[in-house]
Amino acid sequence: MSQLTIIPHQIPIIPNERPFRDHVLLNYNEMIHLLGGHNFNNEFMSFHKPWEAIMYPRGRLISFTKYDRNTLETITSLNRNRRSRKIKLQKQQQLINIYDRYNKKKRKQNHVDPSSNNLFQNVMNRLKLIQNLKYEDHLHNRMKKNRQLRRILREFLNDYNNCPLYYIWYDLGPKFWPRWIKTGQCVNLANTSCSLPPGMYCHEKNIENIAILRYICPEKWPLSKCNWYRVHLPIVTECSCQCTSKSIHRKDS
Repeated sequence: MSQLTIIPHQIPIIPNERPFRDHVLLNYNEMIHLLGGHNFNNEFMSFHKPWEAIMYPRGRLISFTKYDRNTLETITSLNRNRRSRKIKLQKQQQLINIYDRYNKKKRKQNHVDPSSNNLFQNVMNRLKLIQNLKYEDHLHNRMKKNRQLRRILREFLNDYNNCPLYYIWYDLGPKFWPRWIKTGQCVNLANTSCSLPPGMYCHEKNIENIAILRYICPEKWPLSKCNWYRVHLPIVTECSCQCTSKSIHRKDS
C-alpha cells in the first residue's frame, strides 16, 4: 500500500527538486525550534520507526465501542463481524453452531493468536444468549420486561453501528521531519451501511491538524531560498455513523 492511498492531497508535490543532501538536516534542538515545540505530537509523529509500525506494518483498526473503547482489531476480523450482521435472525442458531466449532478449534491451539476477534466473539456471545432466552423465557412475550435482553440487544446494535478507525504509520522520507507520521481513515466494514435501516455510513467525526517540516528546494529556486518549511496535515481521530455518502471501504488483503 502506498502512502497516497490515505493522504493523496495533503502531501505537497513539488516537481523538479534538487537532490536532498543530509547536511541540511539540522540537530534536534534546531529542528524542534523550526517546528515549534508546541507542534510536536508524539501520538501522530516520530523521529524513528515506532514500535507500532513494526508490530503492525499494514496498519490496524481501532474499534470505538461503549463496552471496549480501546479494543484493537484487525481488518480481517472486523470485516467478518460486519458481514455477520447481514445474516437473518432465523439463522442465528447456525451462527451459534459455527461459533462453538470456532471456539473448540481455538482451544486446541497451544498459542495465543494476537489477532483474535474480540468484537466478533462479543457479538456471537450475545446472539447465543438471545437464543437461550428465547427458549427459556419466551422471548416474544417477555422482551419488554427482560432488562438483560434489552441490554444485550442495545449492545448488539452498538456493535452494528461501530465505525472503526484505520491507522497506519508512514515513512515520508528524509525531506520530512519528523519523517514518521500516523494517518487515520474511517472504514465502512465489508462495504455495508452502519445503520438500521441502511443508509448511513462511517465518516470523519473529529480531525486534528498537525504540523511537520518539509524541506523545499526546487531547481528554479536560488539556494538561499531552500529551507525547511512547515506543512499542515489533517489527521482523522474519530469516526461516527452519519447521513453521508459512502466513505472508503477496505477489503481484506
